[in-house]
Amino acid sequence: MNPALQDLTVRYLEAREAVKSAFRMENDYSFPVAANLYVAANRPVDEQRLLDCKRLIKQDAGIFSNFRSSVLVPLACKLALSDDPQSRWDRTQTNYTILKDFFSRSEYLALAAMLLTDSASDADVPALAARGKALYRRMRTEHPFLTGQEDSVFAVLLAQSDRTDDALIEDMEACYRLLDGRFPKGDGLQSASHVLAMTDGTPERKAGRMIALYDAICNAGGKYGKA
Repeated sequence: MNPALQDLTVRYLEAREAVKSAFRMENDYSFPVAANLYVAANRPVDEQRLLDCKRLIKQDAGIFSNFRSSVLVPLACKLALSDDPQSRWDRTQTNYTILKDFFSRSEYLALAAMLLTDSASDADVPALAARGKALYRRMRTEHPFLTGQEDSVFAVLLAQSDRTDDALIEDMEACYRLLDGRFPKGDGLQSASHVLAMTDGTPERKAGRMIALYDAICNAGGKYGKA
């Protein structure tokens, strides 16, 4: 194995195991995401700091809070990786309060609130929430049976684009059509079209690269779900 890739793999596995140790009762699906956060930041897991951030969230968020659902692990990791966990946590809660005026409460909205602390200034959040809601309505118009609460995250993130709403919707729909047939219709296909719409390039190029990557994984003997 390439030495750089081997080093990356070792650090990823170490981070995943350290996060699992701090969150023994949480969903396993969140551990790879958490490990990726640490690898991307080029930081080892400080387990005590991570546990402190976990307690910080739980002391403010009630037992039924959406911050104590599947978003708990990545949120605690993001706080632990920040220079000022308390300030970041306060901003996340403020963002969530603003987003609640436009969207239904959900764990997905909690995730969007967390992500906005990285990508948007506090002053921009109200406008982004309003534009995100407008994009969300248009998503529902295009795919009324597929669009659900999980799409609130994509709508808010897409609202940060410099492109017009029309251009974003056209990009999403073009990507969806290009991927349709190669992948099953459903939430996964719609989510993929939203992610691709966030990136630069023509729909043809973006969808083509996704299909080529999937085929390469399959041809190499890898197993990768389509749903």
